[in-house]
Amino acid sequence: MLTLQCADGLGDPISDLSSLLSKGGAILQKAGPYLDTVLEVVQDPALPQLVTKIKTLKALDTGTSMPSAPGAPSTPGVGLNRVLPLWDAAIWYTKYPWAPWVIGGGTILVLGGIGFGIGRATKKCRTGMGRSYRRRR
Repeated sequence: MLTLQCADGLGDPISDLSSLLSKGGAILQKAGPYLDTVLEVVQDPALPQLVTKIKTLKALDTGTSMPSAPGAPSTPGVGLNRVLPLWDAAIWYTKYPWAPWVIGGGTILVLGGIGFGIGRATKKCRTGMGRSYRRRR
């Protein structure tokens, strides 16, 4: 019989997973080669943050709000904490899908303005219009 060790705060999902694996032979055959990896991921201290971010993305799709994620884990785990910034970016983009277009357009306008200003400045220097005008006698 397969027994999974429960991580802190994740007792219910772990027991659900272990009961599902014990009931379904076909599921156990498919998931069997990956159980070590699944166990490592479930025991990772950053898993609650990742689950919260996934729930937040799902909630944004349905239009409901979710509470903020718990604090960063103090132990490294299997490396899920490296994925969390990507989830933050996905959540931010889902909340503000217009922002990349505005940022891109603003960047193009700023660069165009800089180019226009440099062009005017170099034209004044070439034509002499930037110098003070003196009358000839």
